[in-house]
Amino acid sequence: SRSALTGAFSLSLLVMGLCAYPVGSWVDRKGGRWLMTAGSAMAALLVFAWSQTQTLWQFYLVWIGIGLCAAMVLYDTAFIVVAQWFSARRGTAL
Repeated sequence: SRSALTGAFSLSLLVMGLCAYPVGSWVDRKGGRWLMTAGSAMAALLVFAWSQTQTLWQFYLVWIGIGLCAAMVLYDTAFIVVAQWFSARRGTAL
């Protein structure tokens, strides 16, 4: 239903926000290459798992994982990684 989809997406955004600080700390300490690689691989598995969900709680559980993956690979993390990699012409890279 539309409400189930909205709830799952909202939960995903909440998880993404809660994971922002630990993910940012990780990227500052160890870099983002392996974090983004792991997040991308996990997201691929979760999209497959999404196609196999049978119940609402499974659907929500998958979206919780997608929120974690989003924190690992989307804008904030990607911009930090690009800014760290490109010291010259950083604005062009971003």
